[in-house]
Amino acid sequence: MKKELLGIWLVCLLSFSSDIFAAKKMAIEYPIKETQGQIFYNKSFTSTVTGVTYPYHVYLPSGYSKQSDKRFPIIYATDAQWVFNKFVQDAEKSQAQIIIVGIEEGPRRSKRRRIDYTFPGVDRYLQFLSTEFFPNIESEFRVDSQNRTLQGASFGGLLALAVLFSKDNSPTMFRHILSFDPSVQYQTKHLQKRINEFATSGSSTQVNLLLTGAAKRGNNKAVMKFASWLKSKEIKGIKIEAISYDVNHGGISHASFSQALQKILK
Repeated sequence: MKKELLGIWLVCLLSFSSDIFAAKKMAIEYPIKETQGQIFYNKSFTSTVTGVTYPYHVYLPSGYSKQSDKRFPIIYATDAQWVFNKFVQDAEKSQAQIIIVGIEEGPRRSKRRRIDYTFPGVDRYLQFLSTEFFPNIESEFRVDSQNRTLQGASFGGLLALAVLFSKDNSPTMFRHILSFDPSVQYQTKHLQKRINEFATSGSSTQVNLLLTGAAKRGNNKAVMKFASWLKSKEIKGIKIEAISYDVNHGGISHASFSQALQKILK
């Protein structure tokens, strides 16, 4: 019994320490001064579902102002406090005509990600996204609502997986799910239970799932094991790709995003 408790404690410690490590390595100062597109920093939305005010940032590609009748694919990126600028820089470098909305975890140092990105909080967070945040963004900007992507890393990657297999996730809510070095070793039973229920429910969807793992001081071993298990479920309509990167946990989002852009826009 003591050994089992010690194992659980170590898994939790690894997940939390990985997130702290990610914060130190992934933080990047903003604003970006020169872009071909437009950036709107420091917007905010207060949710009546969670009761939290979430800061967020919006990037519009260069073609947005030139093509007034066009709707653009969109990436909703979690943990924007760490990844938003890097994602914008990658999009600019590849001239990707895609909107990026980066939503922060909540008030700085609030640790809301440990609530919103894990069970049971993920369901309230999905309700916030689908009933409040998405309608707010997509009423203000010209978004192709048939081409949404949800991205998350670490606990955010766990969130992305939980959302994908939620009974409240409509078949057309997302076209792509990007789960970068997700903390699948944390709350494993909750996640597997959700996936098993989804697999046996007859639910249908058409989603491309990209799973990536950080081979250096990351979750790669657990992620690849999870990917194999998930593929064995043969869930109709979900196309799974799993890739390992020779980076640490804090570098996984930047390493993964460029290739993810190619898959989204092809």
